[in-house]
Amino acid sequence: MIELTSRNLFCKTSYVIDQIVAKTQKVQPVLITGYWRSGTTWVQNVLAAGIGAKTLFEPLEPNTLLPLYNGRIKEVAPYVPLSFDVLSKDDLRFLDLAFAGISPKYQQFNYLSRVNLQEAFRHNVVVKLVRGQYISGDLKERYNLSNVLHVSRHPMAVTYSMLRTDWEWSIHEADFAQLYAKEHDMPLPDDKQAILDTLLRFNNQPPECKIAATWALAEKYTEEQSHTRVFRYEDLVTHPERQFQAMAQQIGHALTLPNNISAASVVTAKDRTHIDTESRLHSWRDKLDSQKQSNIRSVLRELWPDIEQHWEL
Repeated sequence: MIELTSRNLFCKTSYVIDQIVAKTQKVQPVLITGYWRSGTTWVQNVLAAGIGAKTLFEPLEPNTLLPLYNGRIKEVAPYVPLSFDVLSKDDLRFLDLAFAGISPKYQQFNYLSRVNLQEAFRHNVVVKLVRGQYISGDLKERYNLSNVLHVSRHPMAVTYSMLRTDWEWSIHEADFAQLYAKEHDMPLPDDKQAILDTLLRFNNQPPECKIAATWALAEKYTEEQSHTRVFRYEDLVTHPERQFQAMAQQIGHALTLPNNISAASVVTAKDRTHIDTESRLHSWRDKLDSQKQSNIRSVLRELWPDIEQHWEL
């Protein structure tokens, strides 16, 4: 028997309302991508509130129990699909629900960022996918998106944050050979094959190198996509009015910035207690071990030779 806690009831009610809205109104989705710990949840919350949309949180998260994951959760959490072809018809059916604003398989997890039932009645939805970088072009075509919005954060800050997380999984424990077995057995475009080969080459590297490699491969690929508009997390934090307005303009929406723009997201709330903006953006400079910083630079420069045209290392 399912315990009907207040949160459980909230999510069930949201799910029902979402179903009704999707059947009676034209839902317009917006897609945000980005690497883990890049501020994507915060951006999703602010943008959704600013354009009057609901949120749908991580429909490709293993917690949603999509057929793609064969019932596995922890061991597949670091997986970021390289090809749209790994998704079955059932996976796509649940993904279609997500882009209509409905949680796949009804998971409370996908309503993590919602705070009230009024959101559910909105006919626009902001979907956040940290696992969507390599399939964003396919998602754009399938859901008729104007542009894909991508949030990018300094790789040192991302790596430092990833090394500190207390999640049940970590990228440096991932077995890329196992995670990408499907891609290994299917024909891939040259650029995706090169990414897969590089992931396998870094499979047994130190944690900071493994994180830096997955960041560099995904960010370089994203920068090369004409349908993606990249926004820096650092710029969004320091110039929110200008940057969020520019973001809304890219997807054809008017935006009214919410009052609580500085509020931490549910994902980062416990890490953002009594921390100022400078520390939020640059604490890695003092706290990330100098040898790790050197290792990260080496990986970034190897995998993305032009990276210093984008980021100061």
